[in-house]
Amino acid sequence: MEECAKQKMQIEIQIRNLRSEADVLQCSEKTLGSEFISIQKDKDALKYLHKKQVTELDSFRNKLKRENELLVMHKKELESMKHELNSVVTDVDSPVIEKRVNSILPDEDVPAIKKPGCIITILVMAAVENTKDLETFKCDVEKSVSKNKILDVVIENNTTDEFLSRTDNQINTAKLIFILVSDVFVKRCWPDVSKMKNLSCALVDKNPLVVPVKIIGNVRFPMGLQSAHCLAFHRRDGYYKEALGKVLKEIME
Repeated sequence: MEECAKQKMQIEIQIRNLRSEADVLQCSEKTLGSEFISIQKDKDALKYLHKKQVTELDSFRNKLKRENELLVMHKKELESMKHELNSVVTDVDSPVIEKRVNSILPDEDVPAIKKPGCIITILVMAAVENTKDLETFKCDVEKSVSKNKILDVVIENNTTDEFLSRTDNQINTAKLIFILVSDVFVKRCWPDVSKMKNLSCALVDKNPLVVPVKIIGNVRFPMGLQSAHCLAFHRRDGYYKEALGKVLKEIME
């Protein structure tokens, strides 16, 4: 009997030990389950982060590609402008005209005033609706050219033949002509401006050089200006400033 009692006690002890080990295993299983869930969440987070980084990398590559294409395009424009500027004949004995007031009224009959020692280097043409852009553009130009060598031609409503004739004559005194192109200029001003013979000759002969200046992004150039290389004033970025500086540097040399 005593031997049976001892065996029974040993068996009960073993059962308790086994139950204890089973509890430990269950606890470990729960812990491993929690760790697995945590690892799975980390894995999903890494997948999302990787996907996001791949998307951002593709976007950056596309942006870099567009920037490189834009850089190549602007380099070609600069080289083309340089070639055109080299063909411009500088006439030292050209007649000299004093810089006029910012706007020339269509019905104004007073001819341009001549004054020795002051040569008009640049003529800037714009519609009266774009006066604000004209002043901003002039500020960019005046960083390289003195004010007294710049002539403003602001086109009001109801232009007269006298105004067009006077402006056409002034084109012959300039070395460089900037035309600020906007929807208003194309629709209202260009039908009259395109009649100027000296301007038409300048567009063909590039003497003086005519440079259209795009002041809004989606404007469509009229037929006569489509062949001329333009400045992207509306972007106001480094490429625009570099192109403008190149044009002014070449014309002033």
